Amino acid sequence: MGTLSTDFDLEKDSVKCYALRQFDADQQVFIFYGPRSNSEFFLHNAFVSPGNIYDYVNINLGISKNDPFCCKKCSLLKKANISGTDVFRVTMGPKPISDRLWAFSRVFSMTEDELNWWSLNEDAHPGSLLKSHLDSTDMSLAIQEKAQNFLLVRLSLLLTAYPTTTQEDESLLNDVNTNNKQRMAIKLRMEERKILMASADYLKQS
Repeated sequence: MGTLSTDFDLEKDSVKCYALRQFDADQQVFIFYGPRSNSEFFLHNAFVSPGNIYDYVNINLGISKNDPFCCKKCSLLKKANISGTDVFRVTMGPKPISDRLWAFSRVFSMTEDELNWWSLNEDAHPGSLLKSHLDSTDMSLAIQEKAQNFLLVRLSLLLTAYPTTTQEDESLLNDVNTNNKQRMAIKLRMEERKILMASADYLKQS
């Protein structure tokens, strides 16, 4: 537990922020809102912070029940403590693809032979699926390539779902008829697109 620095005054119907050190008169004071994504800032605080180092975009992924190898894939994922249907994050920074997302993508892309090898072979430790890069074996390289392609397709689908381009959003921000609420929504969309595009570039260079 950290030091309580914010409280709500019911009598004055206002928020109080307490400083943890002495400040001089007229000295600027900064508030840390916590490691929140821009979508959380937008929802709870009514602003968006461009370049937010804690920002991320959620991706919902799951193994279809119609997949002929659904049970085998879900069983292997369970060994790596991952659900067959889960929410994953792509983030800002040098490593936008999490180990959990890598693992899911690898298992999702496996053939029956690959699933059997990873499920039954004593030398195949499920925890290895969580590594950023698998060992350089023929099967591992094939799995890695399919996983990268799977993620690239998913990111592309998310990007094409946006109704506007970056250039169109910039034009909307410069439009005097765009109100403040619309501006925040546009900025959020732009920041999300940046994360998805940077993640796609990362995959292409991996």
